[in-house]
Amino acid sequence: MKKDTLLQRAEDLKIALHRREATITNEGPRVKQSDRALAVLHAFSTPKTLEQGLADLKGLAQGRWDWMQLGSDAHVLTVTGALRPVDGTKVALPTHSGRFDAADVHIRMLEDAPRTHAFREALVRCVRPDDIVVDVGTGAGVLAALAAQAGAAHVYAIERSTNTAKLAKEFFAANGFADRISVIEGASTEVTLPRKAHVMVSEVVGNDPLDEGIIQTTQDAIARLLEPDPRLIPGRLRIFALPLQVPRGLRERHFFSDRHIERWRADCACASAAYCGHRHS
Repeated sequence: MKKDTLLQRAEDLKIALHRREATITNEGPRVKQSDRALAVLHAFSTPKTLEQGLADLKGLAQGRWDWMQLGSDAHVLTVTGALRPVDGTKVALPTHSGRFDAADVHIRMLEDAPRTHAFREALVRCVRPDDIVVDVGTGAGVLAALAAQAGAAHVYAIERSTNTAKLAKEFFAANGFADRISVIEGASTEVTLPRKAHVMVSEVVGNDPLDEGIIQTTQDAIARLLEPDPRLIPGRLRIFALPLQVPRGLRERHFFSDRHIERWRADCACASAAYCGHRHS
């Protein structure tokens, strides 16, 4: 982003402040930042170039670290749409944001043909003509669309990211599924469905198979969102683990140990004795 880019705060922001953390939501993703972000948004309440806005914020910075953090906050708010270019252009998505609504994350999944084919075959086997299907974490909407193709009467596609949910709606409409797939925005553990589902499909499986909470979301869905004796895709996970031993030297860089404390105490005692000897000499 160039320093002469003209920016202004978005008009449709929702801001919640808890202690010193601000949660900022608009039609894009929900962002959590420190309360410094409020000063950044205030600086751009009227159109200003990036250079002008940062100059206005300079007086708030107490040192180089604060100044760097304010610049970082401005960048994040621009990427997520809370600050917008006045000419209507969109800031390009970063190649990897570490979030599940990043473009590259979904591109990798769409490129994973064995994954998609396996889900499609499972849906064809499981879905019956009168079934209600719920897709937890629909993302780009591929699995919800495959469920509709398999003959589901209706599909509820749950997606917690506002930006991704909006794209999924556009995808369903473009492919003729708008009347058979309803997008429900929010976390699956916090939403309700108009009707309970007979089938649940979900691909909240990360590189670590449990890091996206598939056990918790499935348990909650069985208790609240699904009919008795539901059909689950996937129905089970097989997890493999490879034991390994971390070298002691590497491990101790990340944990406090009794050995560390003893050595630090000895070092402090030596330093104190040397200082006292220097003062009395």
